[in-house]
Amino acid sequence: MDRTTAALLPKIVSIALLLGLFISMGVCVASIQASDLKKTDSQLIELEYWQTVKDSKDPKMYKAYLDAYPEGAFTSLANILYEKHKTPEDPPVGSMPEYRVALFPWEFKEDAVHLSSIVVGQSSAAIANWPGMVLTASHYKNDKGHTVVWLENDEFYKSQKEKIWRNSAPDFDNIIRIGRELNIDAVLIGKIRARNKWSDQYVLKHIKTWMIDTNTGKIIRESNKSDMTVPREELIKIIDRTVANFWKEVISKER
Repeated sequence: MDRTTAALLPKIVSIALLLGLFISMGVCVASIQASDLKKTDSQLIELEYWQTVKDSKDPKMYKAYLDAYPEGAFTSLANILYEKHKTPEDPPVGSMPEYRVALFPWEFKEDAVHLSSIVVGQSSAAIANWPGMVLTASHYKNDKGHTVVWLENDEFYKSQKEKIWRNSAPDFDNIIRIGRELNIDAVLIGKIRARNKWSDQYVLKHIKTWMIDTNTGKIIRESNKSDMTVPREELIKIIDRTVANFWKEVISKER
């Protein structure tokens, strides 16, 4: 090694060390930036979700946010709003006449047929939640309702079911007549129009529900028209409200 190379060697080593240090710092900064970007994306998703929830008066919406973000940025506020808007979970109890309820066929338009399992499950749950009402018959098979009579096994019902709907509207006279023949006190029925958006997401265009007292002919109805991309919550809310209002307007007054 000549004298010139020997003299430059310490400088070359220093430059290499500095270069290595700068590269390490660059990798570290890039890693931190990527982490911050990922964190920012998560925060933006949470914020967008909260924007859809914050003005709601439905406690289920706040509960859904709390389940998704138990330690989220808006958890404290969501808890306050949930407590403010929630209703008692248990309906009034007492000695009630038994109302035999049937779930008649719903009309599903466009892609709404894929929501039928929600309709069947929530109808069963809503009816079971109120004293005095018992789901005794259903147009749909329901694994959870093994004590429920499947109406397709009834010859009279099979011969009459096409008279339940007329020009996309429920024929209440025939519904009442068929219900009485089947020894049913009340019938729950509805219609939904929904369009598949992507994967398992649907745009709910409208939903209408009716609950008919076959003894008096009184009808409780609910409806909603809105473009909702997550229709499950709206379906649950409308069905729950229809059954609850029927209980309050019809059954509770006969106590």
